[in-house]
Amino acid sequence: MKDIANPVDDEVREWAYSDAFEPMQDFDLILAAELRPSYLEFVADQNCPKRTYFLKVLYLIIGDAVRTNYHTNTQDEISSYLGKAERAQATELNSWLDRSRDLMRHPEKFDYDQWCAGGLVDDSQT
Repeated sequence: MKDIANPVDDEVREWAYSDAFEPMQDFDLILAAELRPSYLEFVADQNCPKRTYFLKVLYLIIGDAVRTNYHTNTQDEISSYLGKAERAQATELNSWLDRSRDLMRHPEKFDYDQWCAGGLVDDSQT
């Protein structure tokens, strides 16, 4: 990647389908700064080696938005992103969609470890 702190879509896609390790610590935080439709695609693709990683990024995006009272992404931006995920009709996104909408309705349920540190994904993998 030319600029790890600001990767372009093609670079993210190439990394998503590679066997390479995370290019830097907290790369997920860099990725979570943008609501890229490709993240939804990666999670839905059974052939994407980093689909679990990108599912964690999706949880981080929603968790951080709710945690900051929508300072990282507006509520409209998040709702639009969830709409794109719903239109994708990927069963791999269903739990994330349901949990995201529930958290938005009930922000008091926010738990940092679950939403921003991968807990919800780790729990579903066991």
